[in-house]
Amino acid sequence: METAMQAYSVRKTAKWKTHEELPLTRENFEALCRFEIPCLRIKGFATNSECDDLVSAMDAVGLHKTYNVPGLLEPPRYVGLTQFEKRKATKEDYFAEVDQAWAEHEAVLAQMRWSPFERMWGLMRELYPENTLNLAEEPGYGRYYAGIIRETSGGGTLHADVTMYSARDYVI
Repeated sequence: METAMQAYSVRKTAKWKTHEELPLTRENFEALCRFEIPCLRIKGFATNSECDDLVSAMDAVGLHKTYNVPGLLEPPRYVGLTQFEKRKATKEDYFAEVDQAWAEHEAVLAQMRWSPFERMWGLMRELYPENTLNLAEEPGYGRYYAGIIRETSGGGTLHADVTMYSARDYVI
């Protein structure tokens, strides 16, 4: 797994190897981390009933934050925390909000009969059975937040979350 998570440079002239939505495999995940493919799709990740469960939980708790996305009439709403939104702040500012972000996350999951996050962690552990998968921690600060929950039915912009650019001083 270490090779998949190394920092790779992104070239503006880079071309995707494919524009297809590839399934989650170890090889495809590592290609995604190397910016060789734009996305992965996990078909059947959640049933229709599980999707309804997630939407109901989001509605019950309320997604109280919004992204400032130019040109969108309905910008994405969410709970949680990203390094990107704190990119111009200090580490202290980011980590001061981590516990609240986890509380928001747990409030949504408490309304559900399943956990998409535990399911995803299980899939990642299957890809790398020889490794231990844990939530990253920043020395001197504690655990990161990793579990944003967002609603994007109003649209969004094509983007990549690349911490080597938006969170350069962080361990992740």
